[in-house]
Amino acid sequence: MFVLHLHQETLIPSLQTIMEKSEKLHYLENEYVELWVEDGVIYEVFKPGTVMNLEAGKKVVADRLKVSNRTVMPLFVDMRQLININQETRRFMASKDAVHYLSAGAFLVKGMLTRLVFNTFLIISTPRIPTKGFTDKEKALTWLKYVRNVN
Repeated sequence: MFVLHLHQETLIPSLQTIMEKSEKLHYLENEYVELWVEDGVIYEVFKPGTVMNLEAGKKVVADRLKVSNRTVMPLFVDMRQLININQETRRFMASKDAVHYLSAGAFLVKGMLTRLVFNTFLIISTPRIPTKGFTDKEKALTWLKYVRNVN
């Protein structure tokens, strides 16, 4: 007779992981980001040490379109682990093709200085959708809900 012994410690994290993944709709992961839809918001979370070039940017946008099923939604981007994104890629990510099906974008950055630089860049570049940088995730998500309800 074969008896399988399971320790409670190993079961709890597995069940927790299953529960977390079940709340994320249309979950997709590539070498740069994790993407999913939750409460009508597309989440795009950069992986540690990510360096973005144009090829990576196109992959992220293509996968975001798959996750959103080409439905207009606000976007929450956690870019705290992003190391670098070149100018060509920034231009592409702000292009009409890249922001198609997005109603707004909230970007979570590392610190106040980064947020200041990010928001100053937004003033200069005039994004196609309402866009704002944050250092607090809850404030970013609250802003996205506000923008969604206003539009």
